[in-house]
Amino acid sequence: MTFRLPEDWKKVRLGTLMRLVRRRFEPNKDDIRPYVGLEHILPEKLRLATHGWSYEVESTKFEFKRGDILFGKLRPYFRKVIYAKFDGICSTDIWVIRPNKGVDGRFLFYRLASWEVVNVASKASSGTKMPRAQWDFLVNYEVPIPPLSEQKKIAEILGSLDDKIELNYEMNKTLETIAQAIFKHWFIDFGPFQDDLVYNEELDKEIPEGWEVAELGEILSLEYGKGLPKRERKPGNIPVYGSSGIVGWHNKALVKGPGIIVGRKGTAGSVIWSHTDFFPIDTTFYAVPRRINSMVFLYFELKRQNLPKLVADSAVPGLNRNIAYMNKTIIPPESLVKRFDDLATPLFKMMHVNSQEIRVLEQIRDSLLPKLLSGEIRVKVDVEEEFPKETKKLVEIKKEKARIRKTLLDYFEGA
Repeated sequence: MTFRLPEDWKKVRLGTLMRLVRRRFEPNKDDIRPYVGLEHILPEKLRLATHGWSYEVESTKFEFKRGDILFGKLRPYFRKVIYAKFDGICSTDIWVIRPNKGVDGRFLFYRLASWEVVNVASKASSGTKMPRAQWDFLVNYEVPIPPLSEQKKIAEILGSLDDKIELNYEMNKTLETIAQAIFKHWFIDFGPFQDDLVYNEELDKEIPEGWEVAELGEILSLEYGKGLPKRERKPGNIPVYGSSGIVGWHNKALVKGPGIIVGRKGTAGSVIWSHTDFFPIDTTFYAVPRRINSMVFLYFELKRQNLPKLVADSAVPGLNRNIAYMNKTIIPPESLVKRFDDLATPLFKMMHVNSQEIRVLEQIRDSLLPKLLSGEIRVKVDVEEEFPKETKKLVEIKKEKARIRKTLLDYFEGA
């Protein structure tokens, strides 16, 4: 179905809205700046996973300013597009795009991040194995544009959803940091057990009396994931995990959650948590408990093992599970592991609820985005009326958050 363009809108070439910035940056140990590579941008999520630093790079990069749009031109179908919230430098496989005068920057970001534009950029890519979008082609593509005042309102609506998404991501980082701090205090620094430390000859350090030293392979096994090409995936709510995180969705799980995914190839040695049933593909392992049944404990223990270093020290690419199995670990008393599990599990449940809310908000944003950008829906949109199913889910999530929050408060007050 086609919609008539609103009277005060017009169709223009993308090139009239933006310009390409190619200010070069040469690595300089005295000039430290944040660095954004394609590996730092989450596919399809419109956000950064993290960033690096300029002292980690050796080749020429591009400078960008806060408010610029960073568009991954290599394999553009990954939709690696972000709105810069700080000044920095980026890979030369990323376009630095700056809005022209009279164009709202965040509106331009959503226009470029739309699947419409991403698909156009993908179709016009050159190169078979490493396809790159072509700027000269993209700038000639025509898109509908509202007046500046409406651009700002559209950006505000979509931006408010992204702000809520970002807040949930930050909350999840904080919750995991809390659980990790408790793990470190108890099982690495032995904070509560300083009076019971005894020298262990095998580790050449003091550990709490009665705690056992074992190999990693005694407390868990790393099982192979299974190949699942994109063409074979069917629509569903089961996350499909690669070594860098979620790479898609499917209608059937391979492993019952919650569980742990470990990167085997690609981002080898990565340790990823899944709150739900999941499907790990063949670039990963998944953890199966042996002597310790707490998945949360095993998650932090695997992160403590620094598995990426095993990969870096090996002449063969990828993580060898048999070598990982030989790493030393300490087995605390079962009662203490259970106590930690009882404390950390509600934190992880809250993270799960936050993740559910993130997915619903992303669905609303990605559904609203093309309708707002085409003029099909004007800015006075009633989200509850337009997305009743998603709104009901958000209400349920809010109630679940309140319940878990009460559980946490009761636990800490009673501790």
